[in-house]
Amino acid sequence: VIEADDRGFYINDVDTGSISAGSGESLKIIFNVRTTNVYYGGLDFRGCGFTTEKVSPGGSTTVQFSAINTCTITSYWPSSNRVKDTLQVIVS
Repeated sequence: VIEADDRGFYINDVDTGSISAGSGESLKIIFNVRTTNVYYGGLDFRGCGFTTEKVSPGGSTTVQFSAINTCTITSYWPSSNRVKDTLQVIVS
C-alpha cells in the first residue's frame, strides 16, 4: 500500500522515492490518495505499463504488473496533466 498526495508518495507515513522488486516479480500496488494536501481534482498514476483513472481524495486504485525492468510511476493532476511526483520501481 502506497499513499500519495500532491507532494509525494508514502509508505508507512515516510516519504519515499523508490521501491525495490526482483526481476519477474508480480507487483500489486494499492494507491491511496490522501484527503489532505491533494488538489480537489485528485490524482492519476502512469508508468510501468499502466495508466489509472482519476482517483479522488480519499479514494484508491489498485495496479498489477510484472517487474521486468526498472521503471517510473508518475502522479499527475488529471485535469491539467501536471506532474506532481515520481516513484521509481528498481528491478534487480
